[in-house]
Amino acid sequence: MLARKRLSFLTLVLPWLTVPFIRKNTFIRFLPTATFIGYIFALFSEVAKKNKLWKVRNGLFKDYTLDVSYLYGLYLITTIWIFKLTFRNFLKYLVTNIVADYFFSFHIIKIFEKVGTFEFKKMKQ
Repeated sequence: MLARKRLSFLTLVLPWLTVPFIRKNTFIRFLPTATFIGYIFALFSEVAKKNKLWKVRNGLFKDYTLDVSYLYGLYLITTIWIFKLTFRNFLKYLVTNIVADYFFSFHIIKIFEKVGTFEFKKMKQ
């Protein structure tokens, strides 16, 4: 339980520590897009919950079935960084996004599973 809380806290806070390295204008420019993508992720998570594809046990926000610390921390800030670093270059965006998705899907998820924050039910990696 303590490991879950620590992981959730780090997932929420650590990415926000990188925000000062993004210019304010750039952050404000990409925040609506990252928020929209986050809403789609949240919608997909609700569908997954209804179909019991996976289960989330968040350490910080126990009443939420969505991993809020992941969505508003790691996912949101990573999305803004990807857009910042690949703006106006679709091929670079595509490759970066594929690499990031691969890393999240196969490496980060293993850490979350090992700690007990996340568990696949009817779905595999």
